[in-house]
Amino acid sequence: MPAPAYIDWLYDAVCFKASHNSYLGPNGKPQDPAKWTFKPKFDAGCRGFELDLYQCKPDGGGMGCEWSVSHEGEVLGKGCWPLKPYLEYLRKWSQADPLHDPIFVSLDLKSVRQPYQQFAEDLDAYLDGSLKGQLFTPGNLLAGGAPDLVRAVRDPLHGWPPIASLLGKIIFCLSGTGTASRAAYAAHHPAERLCFADLDRPEDVTLTQETLATGHQVVINVPHDQMFWGKNWLKYNPGFLLRVYGLGPGDWSKAVGKGPNVLATDYVTKLKVGAQPFVKG
Repeated sequence: MPAPAYIDWLYDAVCFKASHNSYLGPNGKPQDPAKWTFKPKFDAGCRGFELDLYQCKPDGGGMGCEWSVSHEGEVLGKGCWPLKPYLEYLRKWSQADPLHDPIFVSLDLKSVRQPYQQFAEDLDAYLDGSLKGQLFTPGNLLAGGAPDLVRAVRDPLHGWPPIASLLGKIIFCLSGTGTASRAAYAAHHPAERLCFADLDRPEDVTLTQETLATGHQVVINVPHDQMFWGKNWLKYNPGFLLRVYGLGPGDWSKAVGKGPNVLATDYVTKLKVGAQPFVKG
């Protein structure tokens, strides 16, 4: 079977579909992870997924922090579930097909506790327990010798690799609440972090031509009605990934192959980027 056309395309040069609120069941509530699967969405062409993440209080039993998959921190078992079983599912799914297409998982933070440096270490320790060796991380980009991620993704020799080099890998990206928490996470020993972190920028015409010279956040996350702003940002910041969320049928043709990389939508069975899961962005 011949290799797909996209196998040699650079990751920052492709466009793919992502599901919004990937953890919800038919009732609109977080699905029991024992019954959860993202295979139907993957089979429908999604190469991006989203889990809303809530940092619970310490359990008081010496086990440290726990993370739950929920939107507003509902009681465990009643509207939310621990993150660990979802990660175990990802681990087993990925190990079963070690040459699967890379998948991009947005962890949409709904609650994070300070100090943020400790949050970074606790979260990564938690992720590493399930997914060690299966992640593509900021450290992989920094291995080329760049002093920070912005300069790494601009390096033509050591920036985002081709999809062929990412087969079997999962890419986590922190999103959601709190610009300070994500910035602190990304800057805390960046080569050791397991997740990328996206960057907020206000919708401001004067900032579309802003060029970042340095930094540790190389993903831009914008709603569908700010897509034009995000596409202009990419012109001045090559190498950044652009995730657009809330895309519906009316927005789809404006996004596919026209700049954005991650196209997050609730219409995963109705919309596609093409005959294959990746097209050139």
